[in-house]
Amino acid sequence: MAKQRIVIFDMDGTLVDSAIDITITINHIRKTRGLEPVESSSVVQAINSENTKLAEFFYGTKTYEKKDRDLFESHYWEQCIQNIRVYPDIEETLETLKGKDVLLSVATNAATIFAKKMLKTTGLNRYFDYIMGSCDVKQTKPHPEIIHKIMRRYQFDTATHALPVIVGDSHKDIKAAKEAKIHAIHARWGFENEDIRGTISAHSPKEVLTLLEKL
Repeated sequence: MAKQRIVIFDMDGTLVDSAIDITITINHIRKTRGLEPVESSSVVQAINSENTKLAEFFYGTKTYEKKDRDLFESHYWEQCIQNIRVYPDIEETLETLKGKDVLLSVATNAATIFAKKMLKTTGLNRYFDYIMGSCDVKQTKPHPEIIHKIMRRYQFDTATHALPVIVGDSHKDIKAAKEAKIHAIHARWGFENEDIRGTISAHSPKEVLTLLEKL
């Protein structure tokens, strides 16, 4: 009997394009500080960068202050679903995986309450057993904690499960997979579409289906 597969998807830049709404909220906070607005492309690049200090880049502060976090969350709660877009072929790919009895979950660095709201709004939530975000862990990706937590929820056992796979657009997803000692597929259609050395890449969601057959 074939072992059951677990596939863990990142959300922003993998399942959905949320760049416009994230940028609008960041610029809302910047405006309160008298800062000029930033472009969406700069926001995406900064979020995925290993070296960018986000508080300094976005808000001109050394640390991410509580008042900025509170302001972001209050504004983004309404904003996060205004311009959200599901990437082409994502829904069809998830439907195919479900039809093959693949176990599907989401591991995102976004706050869990936003992730659940966004995926419910797009209708993607129905495909996933677990939707986990930053509210569910002490350390976000690239730390593997969130992956380990999902594997525990599935009671992962090498006797019955194939080695899990994470699908994500960011180096943080790839690094988390390596730390957790599972497979990774780089979603090249997403935010971070530059090649990540030594990583299997998919240029479209449908290509993920082909790659999974080889893992």
